[in-house]
Order: sequence, then structure tokens, then C-alpha cells
Amino acid sequence: MAVSKAHGRASNKYNQKAYDHIHLMVKKGRKAKIEVRGKELGFSVNGYINHLIDKDLPEDEATD
Repeated sequence: MAVSKAHGRASNKYNQKAYDHIHLMVKKGRKAKIEVRGKELGFSVNGYINHLIDKDLPEDEATD
């Protein structure tokens, strides 16, 4: 199902307001390993990285 231009703009506007963005660089070949491991655990790359961060940060610092 195609997303309308208006829906795309609204999503982008919401994401800019609700989320911080981090540019992450890893050594060549590491991204593929991260993708595989995330998929094994049922996560996207973003979900997997956030899962690891949530596990590492103290409870009072983690936010949803």
C-alpha cells in the first residue's frame, strides 16, 4: 500500500518532533552481523540497538 505524500510529510514532522536521531558508523561487515542478530531476536536494526541501550542504561535514565 502506497503512502500518500501528505501522510509521509506528517510522519516526518512527527518523527522530527518526537525522536532524536543518531548517525552510527560501524566497521565494514559489522552492519550485516547486527542485522542478522537483530532478526534472530525479532528486532529491526534500530530496535535491536535500542534494546541493547535500554538493557545497559539505568532504569531511571531509560525512556520509552
